[in-house]
Amino acid sequence: MARRNQRRASSGVALVVGLVVLAVGIVWGAGRLSGSDSSGGILSGASDDGGAATEGAAASGWAPMTPATLAAGTHVDLGGTSDDVALATLAVTVAEAPVVVTVDESSGPRFDEAATLASQLVAPVVIVGGDAATPADPTTATATEPDASSASPAATTSAEPASSDTPAPTVSVTGVDELLTQWGTSRVVAIGAPPSTTAQVHAVTVTAATPTAGDAASASEDADAESDDTATSDVIVDIPDEVTRMIEDATAASAAGASSPSATPSAAASATASDGASATAATTTSTTTSPLIVVRNDEGGTVAMRSDVTATSVTVGAPTAVWTDDDPRRDDELRAAVAAAPAGWVLAVPTDVRPAPTDADWGSVVVAAATAPELPGGGLVLFPDRVFVASYGNPSGPALGVMGERDAAGSIAFIEDLAAEYDGLFGPDVQVQPAFEIIATIASASAGEDGQYSRREDIDLLTEWVDAATEAGLYVVLDLQPGRIDFLTQAMEIEELLVRPNVGLALDPEWRLKPDQVHLQQIGTVTTAEVNQVSEWLAGVVRDNNLPQKLLIIHNFRISMLTDRQDLVDHPELATMVHVDGQGAQDDKDATYASITSEGPDFLWWGWKNFYDEDVGLRSPEDTADVEPQPNFISYQ
Repeated sequence: MARRNQRRASSGVALVVGLVVLAVGIVWGAGRLSGSDSSGGILSGASDDGGAATEGAAASGWAPMTPATLAAGTHVDLGGTSDDVALATLAVTVAEAPVVVTVDESSGPRFDEAATLASQLVAPVVIVGGDAATPADPTTATATEPDASSASPAATTSAEPASSDTPAPTVSVTGVDELLTQWGTSRVVAIGAPPSTTAQVHAVTVTAATPTAGDAASASEDADAESDDTATSDVIVDIPDEVTRMIEDATAASAAGASSPSATPSAAASATASDGASATAATTTSTTTSPLIVVRNDEGGTVAMRSDVTATSVTVGAPTAVWTDDDPRRDDELRAAVAAAPAGWVLAVPTDVRPAPTDADWGSVVVAAATAPELPGGGLVLFPDRVFVASYGNPSGPALGVMGERDAAGSIAFIEDLAAEYDGLFGPDVQVQPAFEIIATIASASAGEDGQYSRREDIDLLTEWVDAATEAGLYVVLDLQPGRIDFLTQAMEIEELLVRPNVGLALDPEWRLKPDQVHLQQIGTVTTAEVNQVSEWLAGVVRDNNLPQKLLIIHNFRISMLTDRQDLVDHPELATMVHVDGQGAQDDKDATYASITSEGPDFLWWGWKNFYDEDVGLRSPEDTADVEPQPNFISYQ
């Protein structure tokens, strides 16, 4: 047996990839050794133990692991919880692993030693323990991603989405033994108890070393410097001769330029070792063959992979993109990393540590973060750093609002001047954005040919105004007054405009009638269930067309106009707003605003309307900006 005396250093974890959870973790040694003398050569043929041979394997049976490659334009969203997402990540990111290092979590934390062996063998490490043989079956969802090869976070045009039938890998492993079978693993180098496997097992033992007299002073200094349980200690690693030959073959293969994973140093990566020690060191990452792994940081700054047994969380490497905000679209580094990914990627954020809403399609949000066109004024998320000042109405004439008093060019100039009066009123970090709110379907006193009491504005006229607003850098909201028809039906009729990145949607419940009602005799209402149908569809429009966040407004001046408001569904693709559009005396308007904004849900944003003719005393921009809570959409009618 070959013996090696090595010092356990927590920084060794950063040499590899790690996902530690209750059942299974991964430490992926992607490093390559070079320049060492070795008698091993690259041969073909059967392994010396009679196990499954891998083409190109050395006489020892060694062959490098092969990272998986996802087709460009695809990603795999690994559902499940922290207890099973690590195994699912392993299954997707490693294609073949003829040699695997395992470490038994219950035999003591020997992750540094396993990491070193993994690096020398160009092999993954599977940390087994607890219920490792039968972890929960991960839930897997697939999605498509636009080709990010030429995309950038500052792109101003939408990338072409990948075909909906683009194949994406699936995850079906249910245990370590099945994982090793999937990889074609013929040899397991095990520290502690190995997993159940048909592969040949080479046992590696790790024991504490007895300090020599010459080490006494150093040990004393270490004790003074590190008096807690995270202090390092000397260990002896006993490596079987067969494993020594495998290491020599790996070294020789790297020196000869064998097809082991190409690697380049990445930026420094932070990790937490198994014993709780913090580590920061340069990692080694594959830049050409491995899928990008996307994770999210928790409040403590470590990768959000948690265990019920230990709080251990180590940085996922080879290569990795991490976002720290609740919304990945705000993270410029993440946006750049995903946009530059040469192949597909894996979203490895367990559902139990994802930002709200936890059931959202965060994979599509990350796609948008990297490749979606930006909003007017920049960015991909609407609020809280933006306030819209909008003119409301219909181009057909002044009866429906201030917008109809001018042509498109005049209306643009008018709202730009009005928005400029708000500059600086919300603080230096909030931009004021001019906007239009155009009535796209108009409440009608007559039933009309379809009996719905709602007239559709000509789509060509709407398009003309949207085009002019887009060219001027304005945001546009299309308002629906549906009469007796449902909001979703009317929204789908203007989808050709809603697929634009600067066009949002407004629902006006005042004009939503029941089958026996007519306008101006009753004030309309809408159920939350109907609004949720619209929001689900509109969120799908954002996902399917790779768009930035889109504004969804619900007009309201009575709580009864929108029933069961707490049941509204949050979608990260949308910024959902209740716009308080009451008119009259300012004290009455303040009371209405306070009443409506006193109820949630918490994800709602708020809007305010000023009426030139119907208000008693027009509120100044300074007074409007002082409204609490602050409105993020101020319209004028």
